[in-house]
Amino acid sequence: MDLHRFQGKTVLVSGATGMIGSQVVKRLLEINSVKIIALYRNDKKRDLLFLEKNPNLTWIKHDICNELDLADEDLIPIIQIESN
Repeated sequence: MDLHRFQGKTVLVSGATGMIGSQVVKRLLEINSVKIIALYRNDKKRDLLFLEKNPNLTWIKHDICNELDLADEDLIPIIQIESN
């Protein structure tokens, strides 16, 4: 998948600490103009996988079974990578 098509956009990634989701987040971080909103459930996994802070990455601890209001965000693509 060519992730450069997300340049200049804000991408929502759910399951961001999972095996696939974490790799998608890391690849998107290589593209400097992409802002990422990453949903996760496990603080320990997030802290182990993403040691460095990045201004383009916003973490939201959230279970996708519950509603999340991101109406103020200009989200275009959404990548959903979640398991139970």
